[in-house]
Amino acid sequence: MTTESRRRLDPILMLILLGSLALNTHRIGHAGLHYWDESFHAIVARNLLKHPFKPTLIDVPYLPYDRTHWGENHVWLHKPILPLWTIVGSYAVLGVNTLALRLPSAMLGTASVWLTFLIGRSLFDRRTALIAAALQASNPAIALLVHGHLFSDHVDISLLFWVEVGVYFLVRAGRTGSWADVLAVGLAQGLAYLSKSYLALLLSGLAATIWLLPRIGLTAKDDSKLRFRHILGLIGATLATVGPWVIHCARSFPVEFEHEHGYVFAHLGQGVENWGGPWDRLVFDYLLVLYNGFYTPLIAAGFALLATAWKCRRMPLWLLYAWLFGVLAPHTISATKTPSATLIAMPAAFLLLGHLISEGWRGRPRALVVWASIMVVEAILPETIGRFGRGFPVPPRFAGVMLQTTWVLEHLGIALAAVATIEVIARWRARKGDSIAPDPWPGRLQVAASVATLVVAARVAQAAWGVTETSEDRPFVDELAGYARDRLPERAVLLFDGPDRGEHQVAMFLLDRTCYQLRGRPADDVARQVREAGGVPFVVTAGPATWPRRFVSNVDPRALYEWRPPAEIGDRTGAALATTDAPLKSAGPRWASSGSAGADEER
Repeated sequence: MTTESRRRLDPILMLILLGSLALNTHRIGHAGLHYWDESFHAIVARNLLKHPFKPTLIDVPYLPYDRTHWGENHVWLHKPILPLWTIVGSYAVLGVNTLALRLPSAMLGTASVWLTFLIGRSLFDRRTALIAAALQASNPAIALLVHGHLFSDHVDISLLFWVEVGVYFLVRAGRTGSWADVLAVGLAQGLAYLSKSYLALLLSGLAATIWLLPRIGLTAKDDSKLRFRHILGLIGATLATVGPWVIHCARSFPVEFEHEHGYVFAHLGQGVENWGGPWDRLVFDYLLVLYNGFYTPLIAAGFALLATAWKCRRMPLWLLYAWLFGVLAPHTISATKTPSATLIAMPAAFLLLGHLISEGWRGRPRALVVWASIMVVEAILPETIGRFGRGFPVPPRFAGVMLQTTWVLEHLGIALAAVATIEVIARWRARKGDSIAPDPWPGRLQVAASVATLVVAARVAQAAWGVTETSEDRPFVDELAGYARDRLPERAVLLFDGPDRGEHQVAMFLLDRTCYQLRGRPADDVARQVREAGGVPFVVTAGPATWPRRFVSNVDPRALYEWRPPAEIGDRTGAALATTDAPLKSAGPRWASSGSAGADEER
């Protein structure tokens, strides 16, 4: 591609990156901290500010805890450290708030779009790279993760970024054989491992693929300068990157480390945390959430380009297929399946579709026909994308999830019929001596395909924007925190009564105080344990209580009570009891230092 062409397309890349950043940062500081898993990441990162090498969830435990229960543990090794350290750096600069929590993900999400462009340009051409980057920039699943609405949130974004860094340098290493590029891949794989464990080993698999393909005849022998010694060096660089942290955790927190390490492999054969599901839960549910309106075009592109990869022995295409199936195949057969676990395959999928569109735009007949057919179908028959499901269909039956989303097969079938029809017409014209593609038709197909693609892209972008408009605010917790932040002692422990909605997690993040959910346990028994451990127990409940009342909400029937043993309550005077029972109202999310609240606190 000429320098002039590169310059002409540069502004397009800038617009894509700015659009991605604008989408990722729109209302990014919303107060709706999500229970699973965002609130856990937020709390652990906050605690890491105090002790960077000891990740804790309940920083000061006042109740007995199970070291193998990641949801209520003291030391927290359920997710690797790198995404949490990244959040810590943001906290250090911007303060502890939800904007600082999510900003690293927003920046890494946009940087991943740029990396997709770089990888696509290295493997194919600039047009392919721009299309793939635009598809990734407007993806609703990325917005869900950045804004904390889909669990694994910032962890998955960090993994995506470092895997893409590794793929970029791996492509370079395959062409140059440079040790600098090889070691950069090893470093990126190590950082990806410190983001989400063994999923990072995808990079070693891709390196082995690049090394192996010329040797089995699927590509030309000079397509790869990667040697077996390079793969060993890559693995060595990875071990050097992850080794210090892994050794530290194994020595300092042996029980937690052993359990969490085994927990990772349990996903292969067990339905961990009720996320077990059949093969079609991934293929006909979770992948729909990830790729939204471009899911069936991605499938069509994958099948259409497979013949090209086989006949032309093209290393770039085989690398994308290895990338895709290296992620999708293990998750399809593993017992535990989660919605965002295959996120790191997204760039490969979008690059395949981008390449199909690029080839169609160049006028390559089959690519053009496939592109036009599937996109027109998607534009005319909008897809049905709901929230992801969970587990096995009821009643259990083979391909039960697939049978709930038959529109995927219908769209592909209609597109395939259109491709076959056009192919039959072309062959018939060829036998008659006419040109296979008369002059007006390629242009018309390009226009139809382009318009249909823009229609689908607009729907997907609108869905992504809708994600950023969503906020799971918790006004009661914010109001309670506004009162309690400066008025409760450092050893205060809040005990939340009622249904578990994750409010104790949000309060723990906002207050930097230990909080527990009672979960049906008697408040007196739990509070007594807390007090014996040196804490000052407070109970958040809507039920009648005889303890001194410290706070009454304007937005919720619950109140905050300072727990005291029955003996202490019995010794109080009638006047004190009458004062305690007087209703208190908050002055808003931030309490003033005067008024009834101050008088109530003095009791």
